[in-house]
Amino acid sequence: LNDEISSRIEILSRRLTSLEGIFEVENKRDSLKKLESESAKNEFWELPSEERTEVLKQVARLSESLSNWETLSQKQEDLLTAVELYREEEDADLLQEIQINCVHLEK
Repeated sequence: LNDEISSRIEILSRRLTSLEGIFEVENKRDSLKKLESESAKNEFWELPSEERTEVLKQVARLSESLSNWETLSQKQEDLLTAVELYREEEDADLLQEIQINCVHLEK
């Protein structure tokens, strides 16, 4: 694996770690759990329609945001796994896949 690709992967990993804090992923997970727990209670359905709607919209927004984050995180994990495989096998097709995945993650 050449130095340029290794450097790009290192930068991507640091960027993703930084973004996790910026996007408050853990706070969003906690908020989602709390809202889901509230909406599962019988009393929730006794609230005025507007309040229920707002809570359910928040649940949907948080779920989508976290789903997007998990997709991005999984792509990074896949990239790191491909790098490890490449170091063992030095397969040209795998190297091309690594380069393509770097480009996708950099966007």
